[in-house]
Amino acid sequence: MSYPSPLRRLFFVLSASFAVTLSAATLPLDFSRAANMGLRDEVPGDRRGGWTDQGRANDLADLKPGVFERDGLTFTILDPARNNNRACIVLAGPNRGYLPRSAAVTVSSAAGFGYLYLLHGTAWTPGGAPVAGVIVVRYADGAEQRIEAKVGRDVADWWGPSRLPNGSPVWTREGVDGTLGLYASKFAIQNKPVREVRFESSGAVVWGVVAATLSDQDIAFSKENRVTYQAGREWASLPAVSLDVRKDGVFDFSRLIDAPAGKYGAIRATPAGHLEFEGRAGERVRFWGVNLTFGALFPDKEAADLLAERLARSGYNTVRLHHYDRDLLRRGGKNSYDFDPEKLDRLNYLFAAFKKRGLYISMDLYTVRSFGADEIPEWGKPVQYAFKGLVPIYDSAFMAWKNFAERLLTRKNPYTGLTWAEDPALVGICPINEDTLTKIVKSYGLEELYATEFEKWIARPENAAETNLERPVAYNRFLIDTQRRSDGRMHAYLRSIGTKALLTGANWMTFEETNYLRDHYDYADLHNYWDHPQWAPGWGLPAKYNQASAVARFASHPRSLMPTRIFGKPFVVTETNYCWPNSRRAEGTGLLAAYAGLQDWDGIYTFNYSDVTGDTSYRATAFELASDPLRLVADRVGALIFRQGQVTPAKAAVAIAVHEETAFTGNKDFRWPFNMLGLVTRVGSFNGDTGLPDSLSAVAGLKAVVSEMPEKLSEKTTLPVLPANTAMVDQLKDSGVIATDSINAKLTRFVSETGQARLRSDEGVFTLVTDRTEVLVAPAGIAVAGRLAALTDSSTYASVYVAAVDGKPLEASKRILVLFLTDCLNTGTRLSGENLEVLEDFGRLPYLVRRGTAQLSLGLPNASGWRAWPVDTTGMRLPELKLNTVAGRLVLPIDNTAAPAGPVFAYELARD
Repeated sequence: MSYPSPLRRLFFVLSASFAVTLSAATLPLDFSRAANMGLRDEVPGDRRGGWTDQGRANDLADLKPGVFERDGLTFTILDPARNNNRACIVLAGPNRGYLPRSAAVTVSSAAGFGYLYLLHGTAWTPGGAPVAGVIVVRYADGAEQRIEAKVGRDVADWWGPSRLPNGSPVWTREGVDGTLGLYASKFAIQNKPVREVRFESSGAVVWGVVAATLSDQDIAFSKENRVTYQAGREWASLPAVSLDVRKDGVFDFSRLIDAPAGKYGAIRATPAGHLEFEGRAGERVRFWGVNLTFGALFPDKEAADLLAERLARSGYNTVRLHHYDRDLLRRGGKNSYDFDPEKLDRLNYLFAAFKKRGLYISMDLYTVRSFGADEIPEWGKPVQYAFKGLVPIYDSAFMAWKNFAERLLTRKNPYTGLTWAEDPALVGICPINEDTLTKIVKSYGLEELYATEFEKWIARPENAAETNLERPVAYNRFLIDTQRRSDGRMHAYLRSIGTKALLTGANWMTFEETNYLRDHYDYADLHNYWDHPQWAPGWGLPAKYNQASAVARFASHPRSLMPTRIFGKPFVVTETNYCWPNSRRAEGTGLLAAYAGLQDWDGIYTFNYSDVTGDTSYRATAFELASDPLRLVADRVGALIFRQGQVTPAKAAVAIAVHEETAFTGNKDFRWPFNMLGLVTRVGSFNGDTGLPDSLSAVAGLKAVVSEMPEKLSEKTTLPVLPANTAMVDQLKDSGVIATDSINAKLTRFVSETGQARLRSDEGVFTLVTDRTEVLVAPAGIAVAGRLAALTDSSTYASVYVAAVDGKPLEASKRILVLFLTDCLNTGTRLSGENLEVLEDFGRLPYLVRRGTAQLSLGLPNASGWRAWPVDTTGMRLPELKLNTVAGRLVLPIDNTAAPAGPVFAYELARD
């Protein structure tokens, strides 16, 4: 049975205020006495405020008090303003041990109910499907029922919610670092009167319960979507795509190349923290490149020359050799440095082909190769990825790494006449890829080994002070110290064999504690992705994505990288991507190029171009540009924006101090609110334990310092020292460091100091305006304009790039490239989930392109004499389009699937 809607609503309102004794089909529980946290939280970690005490960016302030209904299920959300700022129950777990371990809600009803529904979520949730807590139901007859609420079945972390066997994300919002949400879960109980419902924490997670409802209704939550994509009304089939770049076509950016690579001597870092060549002191170097992996690194000579020419024409000036080490080895070889002569010859020739065409090389010296038990006898068994954690501990592991490095770097390349070590075309080396110990020890099952080593370390006399720290803090300090020593040994060896390239390391994770590592490198390097897949075991399907727009999430990537930049050192991102099949990924190149320019970074490498050798198309996959024509063409425009320095770096800078007291508390990320400043001005970090280091004196425009421990710095600098919370935004405005209109009051709209980049996350709109390029990103139906370009009447979400390809400002240009990018999948791609976030089938060729129409107008000084052509991905012109002129503006009518040859991603405009 169920009450008519008006009566039910009246009952809900009454039950939110006081206990009732009416028999009812649905009874929302009264949390007013049991609640211990509010919904809104202003200051993270202050043990007051709301939800998980993580600050305004991670609270429930957007959840409206009152009746909440979804799928026929009704909860009552307490109004904290009427309940002493308390609205929900949040129980203790990792990082929040000060919260209560249990809370009880009294129930007064003569009716029996068959089900208990919770609106809840967890935080700081480890893997392994732990129990979030226990629901204890006490009945009027004295009986008691205990029900486990399991992570992965009934509830999960409130970051990145997705459908569970017994949990549906019924409330979500876009947070600064991802989707946030609460789950509704159903638990069967005994159909008799209930007197109390108690929630008991397991201690494994922080468990938050926002509301609970007793009901006699067995409610089925919405079924998930499942779509298999085929050509039709919304999608058009695209024939095979060539990876070539037509000489002198609109995509031929080879004029940016200054070949051969290395002609100006070795690379070096400047005191200001940038890159230059020895032979061109004072002239800035910026790198825009791609990764190559696996089979793509061992082409024959003809294919190597073709690949090098293609990349040079695409605007790249650097390539990262990655995931090559396993395939370089002789099949069935005796050890981990027994090279296959043919593979080595192919790799040497590829190196030379890149060098000849002006493409500089970056590389790792360990990625995926394996080691036999005899090579590392202390370990006593074969090892692959866990090798990363053995090098700092075992001399034999270091020797295995050294043997490979020596053999590769000290032999002359017959095609260049130089060893790799001495060749100035090699500009960067990471000795071991993604080896950050504070992450990999647990990832690769090395806890026991490192626990033993920790006891040895802390027993040393020089580490006696560490015994006064909490054990987890001392352990993290041990990991950083261990990796710093190991890095130093590898770097010293590389220098001893004449290596000229700059050296780095720890290029994984945005933890504050890694500042204590990267501060010792020649340059800082970090990896980050937008919507990186979460694969099933074995890198298989199904794979989970968030399917969200990075624009709507406050440019989460690259924003999350910004504070990790060490002021006074070059900053390079050697792995990044906005991954397929995220339907908004076309926005990524504009975001990355814009904010990397604003931050004045030094290098960007997309992961990756290809992992196979060949010129033909293959189905789109998560990372490869060669299999996704949408990202392929966008990345070329990124080369123009970044390498030409079209985005003016912010003149002002704000630095965040890293302190041992907070950095070593356990894998603590640089997070909101400090990183949001990077959407407005330059940001970076430094070791603040002893005051402001000398390296900061070379940072032009440094205006303020942010610190979680301002008292440690306030007397050691004349700069303003601000607390690391949202109050600093107003303080920076008041002091004139950032403009008053640069960040709005709701923290949803951001205007860069230069005015070139504008982000409206609440509308999903982004614009970038330079003198030679404009980028417009907007959902369907939202008009958006730059300085000269304006997009209207778009039938779908689109990312539009308007770029002068002749090196002139748009007003003076005679050749303009226009990209209109929607989405591109494979035929038969199958996605499922509430937001189509689960990839079940990659699909197959041919590609599918989402159909889109729009009006693009350009306010060029002379709108006459222009002609326009759709172009394919090589830059070849297709049958000419007719342009219109309206009110003195040139109008390009866009229909991306109307060309006779099939869908297009680009248009060329030219005039005499």
